[in-house]
Amino acid sequence: MPDRTHPPIQDEALRQARLDAPIRDSLRYIATRLADRRPAALMTEGARLAIALSAAEHTTGGPSDAADALERELLQRMPHVDRPITRGEYALLLNKKTWSAA
Repeated sequence: MPDRTHPPIQDEALRQARLDAPIRDSLRYIATRLADRRPAALMTEGARLAIALSAAEHTTGGPSDAADALERELLQRMPHVDRPITRGEYALLLNKKTWSAA
């Protein structure tokens, strides 16, 4: 039997899903916080940055290199706040991202 040089598509999909799990969980955590706390208040870019850091540290157990890496991944996947939008509406956008496997 020849050696496999590339994993099958299914193996790669499972590997990617495992890598995305902390990101999906963090996005859901952020969406829940935004929807539960002052959902009618305006979302700001500063709030986006702050909550990404808070969620990354919550997920990884505190400040660390892993938290920094997760924060970067979250900020890449969280839409920029470039128009007036409430925290509740922004939470809906984040939940939609988690449905599409982040």
